[in-house]
This record gives sequence, structure tokens and C-alpha cells, in this order.
Amino acid sequence: MIVCVDPGVVTLGYSCFKRDGRKPFAAGAFNIARQRGGMGSTEGTSLHIVSLLRGRLLKIGKKIETIYCEKMEFHSSARGIAAATDVFEVCFTCGVIAGLAAELSASFKAIPVSEWKGQLSKKQVVHRILKRWALSEDDPIEEITLGNVLTWPASHDWDSVGIGLHIAGVF
Repeated sequence: MIVCVDPGVVTLGYSCFKRDGRKPFAAGAFNIARQRGGMGSTEGTSLHIVSLLRGRLLKIGKKIETIYCEKMEFHSSARGIAAATDVFEVCFTCGVIAGLAAELSASFKAIPVSEWKGQLSKKQVVHRILKRWALSEDDPIEEITLGNVLTWPASHDWDSVGIGLHIAGVF
């Protein structure tokens, strides 16, 4: 299986695909409060959220071929420039995910935001995914979320699905 991950400062979305899959068979999002304590906020939060991902992947129990992780970039948008501290924190989490890949004997690939979605908003990403699946936001939630595999309203797991579709060449 391949695993696609969209890390955030205190969130992380993931989706799991068969190698040639167009829809994830497992997905989800973790949203945690910033961890305080011995290791500091960035390290504690990153280690905690990736440990949640590790537990979920071990529970799924399938051999992981590759973990693809969204790589943050500085960019300008209507809301301004991505905050430098946020970019550094997410990059740290991306590094912890690379360590998880090594631990699980999987390869690791960081996918720059500009490579897979450019400046698309989350709403545009969801619209494009649903279009690829021949669905719309007017369809039953059960169909949109693939039987509640995905969260609704959309969270980081949807961006992880977008990464998976990009890898499959259909985004």
C-alpha cells in the first residue's frame, strides 16, 4: 500500500491506497492540542501526532511500500505569506514521518505543495476529488465520505487523498 500524509501544525491527515487505487481504503485526520512539556511544543506535538499515525498504520496491518508527505513551501496568497514558524514546525513533522517510514522499511517521498495542487484551496481540492469520483457535494454524505472513511466537512485527510490522486496521475 501507499500512504499519503498532509501534516499541519497540530493536525495530520492520512490516506491509504492500493498501489493502483483511485480511492483510499483507509483515511482519517488527527487534530491535537499543542503538546507542552519536556520536549517543547514543536517536538512534543510532532512526535505525538506521528505516533498516532504509526498506531493507525500498524492497526491496518498492510505492508507499506511508500509514504508520501506534503512538503510545505513558503508562498504568497490572498491571506499573506505562510508563517515561517508554521512552515518550520510542519517541516519538522515531515522529518519525523520520514523516520517512521524508515522504521517501517518503507520508502519516503516529500511532495511539494506546488507540485500536487499549486494554489488550490481546500474547497477546490475537494471539488476536484469528487469530480474524479463522479460525485458532487449534493450526493449523500455516505457516498462522499466513502462510507465514512473520510471526514466531513473536509479536513487534512482530503488533501492527503489529493496527493494520492496526484501520485496515481489523475488529480
